Amino acid sequence: MKRLVVLAGLPRGGEYTWNSIYSNLQQPLNADLAIATSKENVINTTLYEKSKYKFFFNEYDDWFKYYEKNFQGNWKAYFDKGKETGLTTSGYIHFAIKDIIKKNYLEILKRYDQIVYTRFDQFFIYPQDPLENNSIWISEGEDYKGVNDRIIFFPSKYSEEILGICDYINSPKGLDEIPNFPNCESVYLKHMEHLNL
Repeated sequence: MKRLVVLAGLPRGGEYTWNSIYSNLQQPLNADLAIATSKENVINTTLYEKSKYKFFFNEYDDWFKYYEKNFQGNWKAYFDKGKETGLTTSGYIHFAIKDIIKKNYLEILKRYDQIVYTRFDQFFIYPQDPLENNSIWISEGEDYKGVNDRIIFFPSKYSEEILGICDYINSPKGLDEIPNFPNCESVYLKHMEHLNL
């Protein structure tokens, strides 16, 4: 099975953490590595050397400019509902990065059977066992009335849907289904439920 590990966001954690990703996630799965961040963040790191794919993008001083440029619809009304719950501090950035990958690198993801989408600062303390590819795997815990958004294993055929969370929050249906406590995790759950995944 061909697997791709995608590390997305701000490369926090440092080399000690990243070495745990190489040795306990990437190598046991015999996976290729992609990094999704700005070039300036990784230029002098092992991440730059070890990644097969570099999904570089320009950082925004205000990530709402990304939405203004790429979406017309309900996205602003949606984020207004989550001003106090994390959507407008980190969630809207993570969602935008997923959209950037979907719009620019989907063809690369579809060359693989399974995608492992996670953050740079996840520390892996033991080798990850391979997971079968007939299911979507999400870690338990830290779900905050939704589902954990720190790591997901999924068949690549679902890449467009899973990475399409911005399309969901921009839609009238998304605004109709907004959770009572709209944070990153609860919105992620609503998005997955909307997809029947």
